[in-house]
Formats: sequence, structure tokens, C-alpha cells
Amino acid sequence: MRKIFFVLGILVFFIGQAYADPPSAIDVGYDTTAKRFRAVIHHKVANPTKHYIRKVVISVNHKQVAEQYFTKQSSVSGQEVIFAIPSLKMGDVLEIEAFCNVGGRRSQPVKIQ
Repeated sequence: MRKIFFVLGILVFFIGQAYADPPSAIDVGYDTTAKRFRAVIHHKVANPTKHYIRKVVISVNHKQVAEQYFTKQSSVSGQEVIFAIPSLKMGDVLEIEAFCNVGGRRSQPVKIQ
């Protein structure tokens, strides 16, 4: 009986992973003068109020500096975010991580040059 529950648990875990829908890509542009970056998170959906980018986390040199939550996606093709981080300097590694509300995530590191 324990084996059956164990197998069912593993099966449920893998089925959940199969339905994960991570963003397909993240494009990042950085304005060195304004010390601001724009990230376009590509995540195609049919209904952006039910299936959307739920959270975006920004890290600099592996240290989280910002986090933003969403209750819907700005368009059917994806989500755009703009952050100003005045402490960024050349050589820093900026990382944008986007999480889908259905499941799945994608991160994109960018070295500031």
C-alpha cells in the first residue's frame, strides 16, 4: 500500500512539472546614464488575466535587490518591467528571474558593461 502512495506521489510531481509553463525568453536592455534597465519577458498566453507572469525578482551579484508581483500580464505576448538601480556599476552581474503563476520560471543574467 505504501508503494502505491509513493508511486502516485511521484507521478503527481512529474505531471505538475509537465504543466509548468516558464517564460520562453527574457530580453534585457540597460541605460548606463539613467542606471535603469528594461526587461521584456516573453510569455505567450491566451488569457493574461488567468495565466501570467506572477513575480519578477532582480538580483545584483547574487544578492536580491528588488521583487515585483503581478496579478495579470500586460499583454498576451509577455510582461515588461523597468527598474532603476542607482548602485549598479560596470562589471556587476544583474539577474532577472520571472515566475509564471501556472508554474515554471526563467532567469537571465546580464553583465553590466
